[in-house]
Amino acid sequence: MLEDLTGIPVVGVAPYLQVSLEDEDSLSERLDGEKQVGLIDIAVIRVPRISNFTDFNVFESIEGVTVRYVKEPGELGHPDLIILPGTKNTMRDLLWMRQNGLEALILKAQKAGTAIFGVCGGYQMLGEEIRDPEGVERGGTIKAMGLLPVVTVFENTKRRTRVTGRFGEVNGILKAMSGAKLDGYEIHMGKTIFS
Repeated sequence: MLEDLTGIPVVGVAPYLQVSLEDEDSLSERLDGEKQVGLIDIAVIRVPRISNFTDFNVFESIEGVTVRYVKEPGELGHPDLIILPGTKNTMRDLLWMRQNGLEALILKAQKAGTAIFGVCGGYQMLGEEIRDPEGVERGGTIKAMGLLPVVTVFENTKRRTRVTGRFGEVNGILKAMSGAKLDGYEIHMGKTIFS
């Protein structure tokens, strides 16, 4: 019948399936557009080289939680939580935030009591300094945001391993995480150490 209607040879018909596939880095329509802010407002900074942003899909499934991807200072507003995501180039994306004014707004929000959470490269940005002696990303050393007493030193060898640990003393809205056990993985270039 389909061949008769279309004039195109038909071998068969595949059933329609509702398949939920993860988005490819930075090509998702989910990252665009304004959202109505829910009870809890999470702002993920949409750095130009964002990676692994699907880590935040779990929050989008919680009723009353809004996840917004922010790339302009005027979009930030006053979220309950700001997340600095993973990036394919930590140093360049930190400099991008610094140049467009997002870094200053994030630091101001932190001083006002907003929780700031960093994942992967976003965590590295929260430290005191990022060093790249081997030219893994751009070479040289840059000052980081200064919110954590850590220094990141990039190395040519990529670290990929499972880790376990416990949170130290946490203040603010994440205080309940103090002492909580964690299991996860590390996949990054170099080391982040206490300074």
